[in-house]
Amino acid sequence: MKKTYKMINVLPFALFAAVAPAFGGEDLSAVEVVKEVFVAGGSLMWVLLLTSMVGLTFALERVCGLTLKKHLPRDLVAQVEAARARRDFDRALGVAQASATTLGRALTAILSRRGENRREIETAVQEELERALWDERRNIRPIGVAATLAPMLGLLGTVLGLIEAFRRAAESGIGDPSRFAGGIYQALYTTAFGLIIALFLLLIFHALRGRVEKIMRLAEDRALAVIHRDFYENESEPATVVAEPDGAEAA
Repeated sequence: MKKTYKMINVLPFALFAAVAPAFGGEDLSAVEVVKEVFVAGGSLMWVLLLTSMVGLTFALERVCGLTLKKHLPRDLVAQVEAARARRDFDRALGVAQASATTLGRALTAILSRRGENRREIETAVQEELERALWDERRNIRPIGVAATLAPMLGLLGTVLGLIEAFRRAAESGIGDPSRFAGGIYQALYTTAFGLIIALFLLLIFHALRGRVEKIMRLAEDRALAVIHRDFYENESEPATVVAEPDGAEAA
Protein backbone atom coordinates (compact mmCIF):
# COMPACT_ATOMS: atom_id res chain seq x y z
CA MET A 1 0.00 0.00 0.00
CA LYS A 2 2.84 2.42 0.82
CA LYS A 3 4.29 2.09 -2.69
CA THR A 4 0.93 2.81 -4.32
CA TYR A 5 0.31 5.76 -1.99
CA LYS A 6 3.72 7.23 -2.83
CA MET A 7 3.02 6.76 -6.53
CA ILE A 8 -0.25 8.67 -6.23
CA ASN A 9 1.53 11.56 -4.52
CA VAL A 10 4.68 11.72 -6.64
CA LEU A 11 3.62 10.70 -10.15
CA PRO A 12 1.45 13.76 -11.05
CA PHE A 13 4.28 16.13 -10.18
CA ALA A 14 6.81 14.03 -12.10
CA LEU A 15 4.61 13.96 -15.19
CA PHE A 16 3.92 17.66 -15.01
CA ALA A 17 7.61 18.48 -14.51
CA ALA A 18 8.42 16.44 -17.60
CA VAL A 19 5.96 18.27 -19.83
CA ALA A 20 6.14 21.76 -18.30
CA PRO A 21 8.64 23.05 -20.91
CA ALA A 22 6.10 22.26 -23.64
CA PHE A 23 3.66 24.61 -21.92
CA GLY A 24 6.20 27.42 -21.82
CA GLY A 25 7.07 26.67 -18.23
CA GLU A 26 10.84 26.97 -18.42
CA ASP A 27 10.88 30.44 -16.83
CA LEU A 28 7.62 30.16 -14.89
CA SER A 29 6.72 28.54 -11.61
CA ALA A 30 4.48 25.49 -11.56
CA VAL A 31 1.55 27.55 -10.29
CA GLU A 32 1.96 30.11 -13.07
CA VAL A 33 2.14 27.38 -15.71
CA VAL A 34 -1.03 25.77 -14.38
CA LYS A 35 -2.87 29.11 -14.42
CA GLU A 36 -1.70 29.86 -17.94
CA VAL A 37 -2.68 26.42 -19.22
CA PHE A 38 -6.12 26.49 -17.63
CA VAL A 39 -6.95 29.94 -18.89
CA ALA A 40 -5.77 29.12 -22.41
CA GLY A 41 -7.31 25.66 -22.48
CA GLY A 42 -10.85 26.84 -21.94
CA SER A 43 -13.80 25.46 -20.01
CA LEU A 44 -13.05 21.80 -20.84
CA MET A 45 -9.92 22.05 -18.71
CA TRP A 46 -12.17 22.27 -15.67
CA VAL A 47 -14.11 19.24 -16.83
CA LEU A 48 -10.81 17.39 -17.11
CA LEU A 49 -9.82 18.55 -13.65
CA LEU A 50 -13.12 17.26 -12.26
CA THR A 51 -12.57 13.93 -14.04
CA SER A 52 -9.12 13.59 -12.50
CA MET A 53 -10.46 14.44 -9.03
CA VAL A 54 -13.17 11.78 -9.31
CA GLY A 55 -10.60 9.18 -10.38
CA LEU A 56 -8.20 10.23 -7.64
CA THR A 57 -10.93 10.05 -4.97
CA PHE A 58 -11.73 6.44 -5.86
CA ALA A 59 -8.01 5.66 -6.07
CA LEU A 60 -7.36 6.92 -2.55
CA GLU A 61 -10.38 4.99 -1.22
CA ARG A 62 -9.11 1.77 -2.80
CA VAL A 63 -5.53 2.32 -1.63
CA CYS A 64 -6.80 2.63 1.95
CA GLY A 65 -9.26 -0.25 1.58
CA LEU A 66 -7.12 -2.83 -0.21
CA THR A 67 -4.73 -3.79 2.56
CA LEU A 68 -3.71 -7.28 3.59
CA LYS A 69 -4.49 -6.44 7.21
CA LYS A 70 -8.11 -5.62 6.39
CA HIS A 71 -8.75 -8.56 4.08
CA LEU A 72 -6.47 -11.27 5.51
CA PRO A 73 -6.38 -10.94 9.31
CA ARG A 74 -3.45 -12.89 10.69
CA ASP A 75 -5.24 -14.51 13.62
CA LEU A 76 -8.56 -15.30 11.93
CA VAL A 77 -7.67 -18.82 10.83
CA ALA A 78 -6.19 -19.56 14.26
CA GLN A 79 -9.38 -18.41 16.02
CA VAL A 80 -11.57 -20.49 13.73
CA GLU A 81 -9.37 -23.56 14.12
CA ALA A 82 -9.32 -23.18 17.91
CA ALA A 83 -13.13 -23.14 18.02
CA ARG A 84 -13.32 -26.16 15.72
CA ALA A 85 -10.82 -28.04 17.89
CA ARG A 86 -13.26 -27.60 20.78
CA ARG A 87 -16.03 -28.92 18.48
CA ASP A 88 -17.73 -25.54 18.81
CA PHE A 89 -18.68 -25.20 15.15
CA ASP A 90 -21.26 -22.48 15.76
CA ARG A 91 -18.58 -20.36 17.42
CA ALA A 92 -16.20 -20.95 14.50
CA LEU A 93 -18.85 -19.93 11.98
CA GLY A 94 -19.70 -16.85 14.03
CA VAL A 95 -16.06 -15.75 14.15
CA ALA A 96 -15.72 -16.11 10.37
CA GLN A 97 -18.94 -14.22 9.67
CA ALA A 98 -18.14 -11.44 12.14
CA SER A 99 -14.78 -10.87 10.46
CA ALA A 100 -16.46 -9.35 7.37
CA THR A 101 -13.24 -9.78 5.39
CA THR A 102 -12.36 -11.62 2.20
CA LEU A 103 -10.75 -14.43 4.16
CA GLY A 104 -13.75 -14.50 6.50
CA ARG A 105 -16.09 -14.96 3.55
CA ALA A 106 -14.01 -17.88 2.29
CA LEU A 107 -13.96 -19.52 5.73
CA THR A 108 -17.71 -18.98 6.06
CA ALA A 109 -18.20 -20.86 2.80
CA ILE A 110 -16.21 -23.76 4.27
CA LEU A 111 -17.88 -23.84 7.67
CA SER A 112 -21.42 -23.52 6.36
CA ARG A 113 -20.92 -26.67 4.26
CA ARG A 114 -19.60 -28.96 6.94
CA GLY A 115 -20.16 -32.58 6.00
CA GLU A 116 -20.12 -32.05 2.23
CA ASN A 117 -17.43 -33.54 -0.01
CA ARG A 118 -14.21 -31.74 -0.79
CA ARG A 119 -15.06 -30.74 -4.35
CA GLU A 120 -18.33 -29.10 -3.31
CA ILE A 121 -16.58 -27.12 -0.58
CA GLU A 122 -13.80 -25.95 -2.91
CA THR A 123 -16.38 -24.90 -5.50
CA ALA A 124 -18.26 -22.94 -2.84
CA VAL A 125 -15.05 -21.15 -1.81
CA GLN A 126 -14.23 -20.23 -5.40
CA GLU A 127 -17.75 -18.91 -6.00
CA GLU A 128 -17.61 -16.81 -2.84
CA LEU A 129 -14.22 -15.38 -3.78
CA GLU A 130 -15.52 -14.52 -7.24
CA ARG A 131 -18.28 -12.49 -5.60
CA ALA A 132 -15.71 -10.86 -3.31
CA LEU A 133 -13.56 -10.06 -6.34
CA TRP A 134 -16.49 -8.32 -8.02
CA ASP A 135 -17.21 -6.33 -4.86
CA GLU A 136 -13.62 -5.17 -4.47
CA ARG A 137 -13.29 -4.22 -8.12
CA ARG A 138 -16.49 -2.18 -8.03
CA ASN A 139 -14.76 1.00 -6.83
CA ILE A 140 -11.81 0.44 -9.16
CA ARG A 141 -13.97 0.65 -12.28
CA PRO A 142 -14.57 4.44 -11.98
CA ILE A 143 -10.79 4.93 -12.12
CA GLY A 144 -10.68 3.09 -15.44
CA VAL A 145 -13.66 5.08 -16.70
CA ALA A 146 -11.97 8.37 -15.77
CA ALA A 147 -8.74 7.23 -17.45
CA THR A 148 -10.68 6.43 -20.62
CA LEU A 149 -12.69 9.64 -20.63
CA ALA A 150 -9.79 12.02 -19.99
CA PRO A 151 -8.04 11.75 -23.39
CA MET A 152 -11.40 11.76 -25.18
CA LEU A 153 -12.41 14.97 -23.42
CA GLY A 154 -9.00 16.44 -24.17
CA LEU A 155 -9.33 15.57 -27.84
CA LEU A 156 -12.81 17.11 -27.88
CA GLY A 157 -11.41 20.32 -26.44
CA THR A 158 -8.71 20.39 -29.08
CA VAL A 159 -11.19 19.83 -31.90
CA LEU A 160 -13.44 22.60 -30.58
CA GLY A 161 -10.44 24.91 -30.28
CA LEU A 162 -9.35 24.17 -33.86
CA ILE A 163 -12.86 24.78 -35.12
CA GLU A 164 -12.87 28.17 -33.39
CA ALA A 165 -9.41 29.05 -34.71
CA PHE A 166 -10.28 28.21 -38.31
CA ARG A 167 -13.66 29.95 -38.02
CA ARG A 168 -11.95 33.16 -37.00
CA ALA A 169 -9.42 32.76 -39.82
CA ALA A 170 -12.24 32.27 -42.33
CA GLU A 171 -14.12 35.34 -41.11
CA SER A 172 -11.24 37.81 -40.77
CA GLY A 173 -8.34 36.17 -42.56
CA ILE A 174 -5.23 34.61 -41.10
CA GLY A 175 -3.56 37.99 -40.60
CA ASP A 176 -0.61 37.50 -38.28
CA PRO A 177 0.47 33.84 -38.63
CA SER A 178 1.78 33.81 -35.06
CA ARG A 179 -1.66 34.58 -33.69
CA PHE A 180 -3.18 31.82 -35.80
CA ALA A 181 -0.51 29.36 -34.67
CA GLY A 182 -1.04 30.48 -31.07
CA GLY A 183 -4.70 29.57 -31.28
CA ILE A 184 -3.81 26.13 -32.57
CA TYR A 185 -1.24 25.29 -29.92
CA GLN A 186 -3.55 26.54 -27.18
CA ALA A 187 -6.21 24.18 -28.50
CA LEU A 188 -3.77 21.32 -27.95
CA TYR A 189 -3.53 22.02 -24.21
CA THR A 190 -6.63 19.98 -23.45
CA THR A 191 -5.31 16.92 -25.29
CA ALA A 192 -1.99 17.12 -23.46
CA PHE A 193 -3.71 17.55 -20.09
CA GLY A 194 -6.10 14.69 -20.83
CA LEU A 195 -3.22 12.38 -21.73
CA ILE A 196 -1.37 13.25 -18.52
CA ILE A 197 -4.48 12.40 -16.48
CA ALA A 198 -5.01 9.17 -18.42
CA LEU A 199 -1.41 8.00 -17.91
CA PHE A 200 -1.60 8.70 -14.19
CA LEU A 201 -4.96 7.01 -13.63
CA LEU A 202 -4.15 4.00 -15.82
CA LEU A 203 -1.06 3.22 -13.75
CA ILE A 204 -3.11 3.41 -10.55
CA PHE A 205 -5.93 1.36 -12.12
CA HIS A 206 -3.69 -1.56 -13.03
CA ALA A 207 -1.75 -1.39 -9.76
CA LEU A 208 -5.00 -1.68 -7.78
CA ARG A 209 -6.32 -4.50 -9.96
CA GLY A 210 -3.10 -6.36 -9.28
CA ARG A 211 -3.49 -5.82 -5.55
CA VAL A 212 -7.06 -7.17 -5.61
CA GLU A 213 -5.95 -10.28 -7.47
CA LYS A 214 -3.13 -10.81 -4.97
CA ILE A 215 -5.56 -10.59 -2.04
CA MET A 216 -7.94 -13.06 -3.66
CA ARG A 217 -5.13 -15.50 -4.40
CA LEU A 218 -3.84 -15.38 -0.84
CA ALA A 219 -7.36 -15.80 0.57
CA GLU A 220 -7.95 -18.81 -1.70
CA ASP A 221 -4.62 -20.37 -0.70
CA ARG A 222 -5.38 -20.04 3.01
CA ALA A 223 -8.92 -21.38 2.59
CA LEU A 224 -7.71 -24.35 0.55
CA ALA A 225 -5.08 -25.05 3.21
CA VAL A 226 -7.88 -25.32 5.79
CA ILE A 227 -9.81 -27.70 3.53
CA HIS A 228 -6.69 -29.77 2.93
CA ARG A 229 -6.01 -30.10 6.66
CA ASP A 230 -9.58 -31.18 7.32
CA PHE A 231 -9.65 -33.92 4.72
CA TYR A 232 -6.04 -34.99 5.30
CA GLU A 233 -6.71 -35.50 9.00
CA ASN A 234 -9.90 -37.43 8.25
CA GLU A 235 -8.14 -39.63 5.72
CA SER A 236 -5.17 -40.25 8.02
CA GLU A 237 -7.31 -41.42 10.95
CA PRO A 238 -6.89 -45.17 11.43
CA ALA A 239 -9.88 -47.26 10.46
CA THR A 240 -11.89 -48.70 13.31
CA VAL A 241 -11.86 -52.51 13.34
CA VAL A 242 -15.07 -54.08 14.53
CA ALA A 243 -14.45 -57.41 16.21
CA GLU A 244 -16.70 -60.24 15.17
CA PRO A 245 -18.43 -62.35 17.80
CA ASP A 246 -16.75 -65.64 18.66
CA GLY A 247 -19.58 -67.64 17.25
CA ALA A 248 -19.65 -65.80 13.94
CA GLU A 249 -16.87 -67.89 12.34
CA ALA A 250 -18.43 -71.14 13.45
CA ALA A 251 -21.76 -70.12 12.01
